[in-house]
Amino acid sequence: MSLLFVDGFDHYVTADSLKKWTSEGSGYAITGAAGRRGTAGVVFSTSRWLGKTLPSSYSTIIVGMAYKPTSALPSSHRAMLELYDSSTLHVALFVNYSTLQLEIYRGATYVAQSTSSLSVDTWHY
Repeated sequence: MSLLFVDGFDHYVTADSLKKWTSEGSGYAITGAAGRRGTAGVVFSTSRWLGKTLPSSYSTIIVGMAYKPTSALPSSHRAMLELYDSSTLHVALFVNYSTLQLEIYRGATYVAQSTSSLSVDTWHY
């Protein structure tokens, strides 16, 4: 096992995000003090997501992230994270804002939903 990619968002601004990420949706910003330790983090709004292309030679990839939904939630179902192999979308992490549950898609196919809901204004890892 090896570390493929890590991003703490502390060392660059929104305009530089494609230097580390492969693709992006609109409506997000890298903001100082938005992270869970008082450092920079990503603040998502409208049609937002970040995507990363990873090598195709891995059969298992473990992803970790901290997320804190706020009370100003969008009303629709949106992706937060997308993982690609070349230009093919393989896995996407969505938040269902009606139920505050996480959902996983393999390409466009729904795979699973979390059994627990996220709490507003609480950090989740």
